[in-house]
Amino acid sequence: MDLNPEALKDKYGNIFPVTVEGLLAKDGEEKSFTFYFQEAKTAHINRYLKEAAQRALDATKNFLYSLVVPEQMDEMKAAFGEFPLLPLKLADPYTDQLGLGASVNIQKKL
Repeated sequence: MDLNPEALKDKYGNIFPVTVEGLLAKDGEEKSFTFYFQEAKTAHINRYLKEAAQRALDATKNFLYSLVVPEQMDEMKAAFGEFPLLPLKLADPYTDQLGLGASVNIQKKL
């Protein structure tokens, strides 16, 4: 499905595109996906962190399902069915944008 990122931004506010490339399907074809995510609210993040402690993969899927633009829900579910660990890879760049990937340094007490 071809989606217009500007139209999605007008409809949902801040949109974060995440592209995954180089997936090798069972039929030998190379696949890629671009999903557009809405901006996460604190409630989304809190629910994700609470669930992730017990069921990381399910928590990641639920987190992504709650934020992907509705127009792509079926495509995302199909992609996750074909590539079961895709949610973990897809969440990385998105959570990095939320600050999870930020580099933090601590120094000894002065």
